[in-house]
Amino acid sequence: MTERVGEREHRYFARYYDRITQVAERRWLGAVRDRLVGELGGQVLEIGAGTGANLAHYRGAARVVAAEPDRAMRHYLR
Repeated sequence: MTERVGEREHRYFARYYDRITQVAERRWLGAVRDRLVGELGGQVLEIGAGTGANLAHYRGAARVVAAEPDRAMRHYLR
């Protein structure tokens, strides 16, 4: 199987994204996510959900459907 240029690096990025952003999540990014999606209600479709970092912040949503077109990121979607 041949890899496209950058595909291997992208797999590593997807694998370590949550670890890389841990400090930012605690210091400020978690609060930003909370403000952006915390009050959304009803049914939510998140397109480009990455590793699912926003999912814990959907407090008011009755149902969240997360779609991620990138296979490397989708593997870590939680």
